[in-house]
Amino acid sequence: MGGQSRPSLRNGSFTLTGEPACLMSIGQTVQQLRVESGFSQAQLADRAHITLRALCNVEDGKTARPRTIERIARALGLTPMQLYERAAAERSGNASLDRGVERVG
Repeated sequence: MGGQSRPSLRNGSFTLTGEPACLMSIGQTVQQLRVESGFSQAQLADRAHITLRALCNVEDGKTARPRTIERIARALGLTPMQLYERAAAERSGNASLDRGVERVG
């Protein structure tokens, strides 16, 4: 597949497989969305019911555990798939894709 990562749903849970560059892309997207939403790291971690360390690890591209990504996406008003698609669009430089993402209520 040319090294690209693809999300999948397994047992109703979001799974991200791929290379470290994809983890960085997800982390950068989470950080950008957090800042755009006006949340500090502590505030988003609290909203997502995760530890501050877990959020920092995601933003730093160190880890992207499926449950953590799912909780962060929901706290930002997105589905995990929407978060992944936005990260993929930003990674490929296609800003028009991420503008079409509607947040879930």
